[in-house]
Amino acid sequence: KAAAFDDAERADRFAQAERAFAEAADEAAAGAKAEYLIDRGRLLVRWADGADADRLDRAEAALTAALTEMAGTFRPPLQAEARYWLGRAVAARRPFADAAGHLREAVTLSLQPSAARWHLPAVDALSRLTVEEAGRGRPVEVVAELAPFLRAGPPNRPLSPAWKALIDVRRLEAVRATVQPTDWFRAYSAAVDAGVSAAGPSQDRAVRAELLARRAVVCSAPPHRDDARAEADARK
Repeated sequence: KAAAFDDAERADRFAQAERAFAEAADEAAAGAKAEYLIDRGRLLVRWADGADADRLDRAEAALTAALTEMAGTFRPPLQAEARYWLGRAVAARRPFADAAGHLREAVTLSLQPSAARWHLPAVDALSRLTVEEAGRGRPVEVVAELAPFLRAGPPNRPLSPAWKALIDVRRLEAVRATVQPTDWFRAYSAAVDAGVSAAGPSQDRAVRAELLARRAVVCSAPPHRDDARAEADARK
């Protein structure tokens, strides 16, 4: 009963916040509407949790309206944020190219210093999406989506070495079916080791945990189980 009450209370708070953002957008002057529309879209994506189609539809409509409001202007922070959440909103319900297009645009906009805070979230989301798409049997076609984003990032907020390694690990997972297994495992292990070594004790802990978890999955299944054992023996 307590859990059900908490869920109901949470839903009520989300609903109240959505109404408030919708009313604010309706009442705002033309130049200020976009911010409230983005606020509404972001809230709906989080509330939907990737599963509620109606909320995702409303999020897509709000974020698309925000971008329309900003058409012909150059507002990188807001435009990057809108593209990021729009990519998240459509990822579960649209072709890969639709979501990837929004996320690529968010990455490009985030190279502007004023929008740098959106670089890591957008690269993270795009790389995850690419690996998922590669798992559907299109690794050669989709790996190009990652290649441009193994860069330093915006000058005022560069990607950490650990994050660069994680992005590279995801890229390697996307092309796994196209590379000779032993060569692939060697490159994969090197990328994981680089990321784990670069992750500090207090920073990038989540990155380190993901790297170790991904390697554990790879090393526990054929054909790389024997490669993992041979590598472990070589290190002794």
